[in-house]
Amino acid sequence: MIMLNFLGSRTIIVLIALAVIAGSGAGRAQAQDEDAYRKALSEAYLQANPSEYRGKAFKDYCRSLYNADKRWPEAKPFVLAKFNEMIEIDFYAAYLGILTDNYYFNESVKIFATLPQDQRAAISIIAGWTVANSPVNKDVPPNIPYPSGVPKPGYGWGKTVSSNQRPISTVTTAETDQKLAKANEALANVARLDGQIKFGEKNYTGALARLDDCIRLSPRSARCYELRGMTHAKLNDHKAAILDFTEAIKILPTDFHHFNQRATSYIRINDHERALADLTESLRLNPGADNNAVRELYADVKKYVAMGKDIEKRKKDLTLLKDFEPLKKLEEAIKLQMLGSEQNKQKNFDAAIATYTDCLRLVPDQSACLMGRGNAYTGKMFVLNPSTGDPKMMDLALADYAAAIRKSDSILGLAYYNRGVLYRNVKKYPLAIADYKLALASTRLTEAQAQTVKKVLGDDEKLYARELVNLSVAAFQLAVAAESAGDMAGRTKHSNDAIQLLTRAIELDKTNANYYLGRGVLYKGLNNNVAAIADFRAGLKLNPNSVELTAQLKALGVEP
Repeated sequence: MIMLNFLGSRTIIVLIALAVIAGSGAGRAQAQDEDAYRKALSEAYLQANPSEYRGKAFKDYCRSLYNADKRWPEAKPFVLAKFNEMIEIDFYAAYLGILTDNYYFNESVKIFATLPQDQRAAISIIAGWTVANSPVNKDVPPNIPYPSGVPKPGYGWGKTVSSNQRPISTVTTAETDQKLAKANEALANVARLDGQIKFGEKNYTGALARLDDCIRLSPRSARCYELRGMTHAKLNDHKAAILDFTEAIKILPTDFHHFNQRATSYIRINDHERALADLTESLRLNPGADNNAVRELYADVKKYVAMGKDIEKRKKDLTLLKDFEPLKKLEEAIKLQMLGSEQNKQKNFDAAIATYTDCLRLVPDQSACLMGRGNAYTGKMFVLNPSTGDPKMMDLALADYAAAIRKSDSILGLAYYNRGVLYRNVKKYPLAIADYKLALASTRLTEAQAQTVKKVLGDDEKLYARELVNLSVAAFQLAVAAESAGDMAGRTKHSNDAIQLLTRAIELDKTNANYYLGRGVLYKGLNNNVAAIADFRAGLKLNPNSVELTAQLKALGVEP
């Protein structure tokens, strides 16, 4: 049986590579004040602090020792002793302090290897929960409960938290895999966003492929069926479009947009009676003024059904809507819009929210006021909670941005960009990246605005790549634990998970040679030498002076 030898000397290379990846190749930071970190660690041990605080204090102190190269060898026994002491005080804090830090991950794996089997199994379960509970690729964090059978945050090894806590031996890998399976939902969301971007770029064939992926991963997504139906319609395959809109209606029968879309395709194939039925249902679901275009089309279809005539050339787009408001109201709304903009610049967000709300009372569909109020909610969101943002304000801001996007073409690019910045501020990089791309695809930005969006897009892609790499480290930990337990199928599965995460990171940032080094070593561990060699060579093109990449190729009998 071929083993990965995760704890062998050469395998440390992948750990070094992943550590360098997280640091963006910058090397070790300047040495910190060791005494200050030692004092903070002592205080963390003695006080009833949260696990995150203890873990950070432990991590900072270890980093200060690791930065001082000459201190680390003599400090290692002390660190190991402190780690074991932390396990008895707060098991989760010990995991956070040593086993999640890419900065000195090559050393932490050696510490992991010294643990008893039951403690390694507990860490594997916590690592699986960390991956499954990550907010990456999700509109909202999944909020999966902390796993049972392992010490809760704040409790040491072997201390019972509650009477219904199961012993560690009863926790199965199937439980962890079930939580990890929830990642399909995140992948479906990414596929939907990719498909929407390709649709905006008029790459309809590419959009179909991504929306097929979305439906495969999330067969109950009405939005994916709707988008795929719209794509079929653009390709003039209206029968396929009707099938997809019908599926969307089955899943979400209260959304009038689905009936509008299906009615359009029925009109294109001259089935006006079914179109009339769908338009009737749309107006029942949404009798408001924002459905006036549908109301006009309904009148035409009804007339031509009665007359037995074809109206295919009379109406081409259900979404055309021209609202006529009295000039006086429009002028007043514009003044309020300008006032709200000034209030936002002065960070007087409460006043801006009130001003934009007055504007929307005059002209409910004024998209610039919707976007401006969304900006004000975003500003207030971080005034109320500077660290993570106030969730209520965030929901209000997202609702206004979405409404501005639906109601206007003229500021479409800016609305997508502003919503992307909000997502960026709460570290939801996949959603931010998708909105930046939609902003650029809208063709509604000035050249200067487009350059700003491109720069922010590039920065966020690199930040997202680093988050994916951090997740790949957690997946790698699961592979190490699986091999230690003799679970070779688990080892292969989790290794492939780590490879997929690194592959996505490479797609986002193709300039980091260490990404290729890390993935190449994982391929090598799975005996996929062809893929490993390709990655090592790709890395050498980016960094021809890399000693590790050269050594890896020579170890496989290949000259660089």
